[in-house]
Amino acid sequence: MQPLILPDGALSAAHPLRRLKELAAQQLAPMRPLLLSMSTSWNVAPPPDQGLLAILLMALYGIRSEEELCVQIAGNECFRWFLGIALDDCRLDAVSLAQMRSRLLRNSAAREFFESTVAAAGAAGLLADPHFAPDLQQLTRWTSNGPQAGA
Repeated sequence: MQPLILPDGALSAAHPLRRLKELAAQQLAPMRPLLLSMSTSWNVAPPPDQGLLAILLMALYGIRSEEELCVQIAGNECFRWFLGIALDDCRLDAVSLAQMRSRLLRNSAAREFFESTVAAAGAAGLLADPHFAPDLQQLTRWTSNGPQAGA
């Protein structure tokens, strides 16, 4: 049985998450070899690229904890689409996300992804979009020092 994934057409062409996903994909592309090596050496879900996208959602939507993110993912089909999570997939949990976040943020490539994607989103005007509720203090802290677990 195929997993039920929200089709690309389910999100309007004007929705800012669509543009953000494009920007993030551009930043992730050169990181694929690193992410592949990370995913083979870690025994935790989600995969590193999904973890980076989850951190990005946390920052741009002002989500303060992995628990809150899990609640948002469970009830928001757009978030599931952005992360590439099937509608019937419930494997993500706050502990796994926290572990992934901690591991990713020890890697300078993850910080570079975060900085470049947030900068690209800002340049594209996405940080001012009413769909997002970024915590600008948190974004400044994360882009200057890298995201900190529990920040």
